[in-house]
Amino acid sequence: MKKYPKFEYIPVNKQGLSKSMSDHWGELTPIALCSDCRRRMARDPTRDLDGTPLPEDAFLFEEEKQPVCDPCIHAAEEADVLDLLERKLGLGERDRDALRSFIETIFTDPQKILQVRDLDNRVRNLEKQANVLWIVLGVIVALLAIVATMAVAL
Repeated sequence: MKKYPKFEYIPVNKQGLSKSMSDHWGELTPIALCSDCRRRMARDPTRDLDGTPLPEDAFLFEEEKQPVCDPCIHAAEEADVLDLLERKLGLGERDRDALRSFIETIFTDPQKILQVRDLDNRVRNLEKQANVLWIVLGVIVALLAIVATMAVAL
């Protein structure tokens, strides 16, 4: 049995119900089925306001000929922004899942915020202690180098 796509209701002026849709200027605009979702109607870019087909050389790219509704355009733009952020920030699928679960945990259990802050304080203290140890080790190595050069000099 053939499945038919679900259509969404779009309020249209009665004068253009059959082949065109009225835009905000009151002119009739040719419409076609959205090429992405196949459910909503969108402006047909291959026809002018009278409904006559535009010449083939009027389009630079093949994508310009496809009728695409506003929700599909917004979804494509959102996907492009997400791809850009992933490339710039270097976030992969695993990182996004970890961040999502971390944020959900914080919002569902406020006590976790205090635990994260406590953990951050502990890490900072350990970093300070490690830096102090590296400084002490550097001083000891410098003193040993001085003692070794004095022993060689004698």
